[in-house]
Amino acid sequence: HPSIGRMKGLQSLNLSGNLFFGTIPVEFGNLEGLTILLDLSFNDLTGLIPNRIGELTGLRRLLLNSNQLSGALPVELAALEQIAELRVDDNNFFGFVPGELCALYDTKKALTFADCDELVLTSCFTNCCTDGLGCKCQHEKTDPFRCVFGLQ
Repeated sequence: HPSIGRMKGLQSLNLSGNLFFGTIPVEFGNLEGLTILLDLSFNDLTGLIPNRIGELTGLRRLLLNSNQLSGALPVELAALEQIAELRVDDNNFFGFVPGELCALYDTKKALTFADCDELVLTSCFTNCCTDGLGCKCQHEKTDPFRCVFGLQ
């Protein structure tokens, strides 16, 4: 709904588990005050992640897991310079994780979750998830710092 983009002072938005369906409104990109959390997890959202989500440059947590989102991850997510947690697991994504996104998360050491069987290249993501089997940190032996939850 277009009016959602008018809530400029909103710092946190949790719409998790509300049985919402359809696509993510591009107007979420207008919520420039959103710095703490955008949680759209556990709904029935479909389609692509809007490129404009990347305009939420101060956002620390973006939770899009457990929906029916599809397509490739947009390179614009690399603009989320303050991100500490990104969840895109339990969706229908495909293709490669953009190099710019990997570079950002390698620098920020962000806590990230992706499905191993959906994204061809998940090496830059912290947690590798398998449907029904949960998620495990894939850097436990090589870079245990990335597995610490205290980064949020």
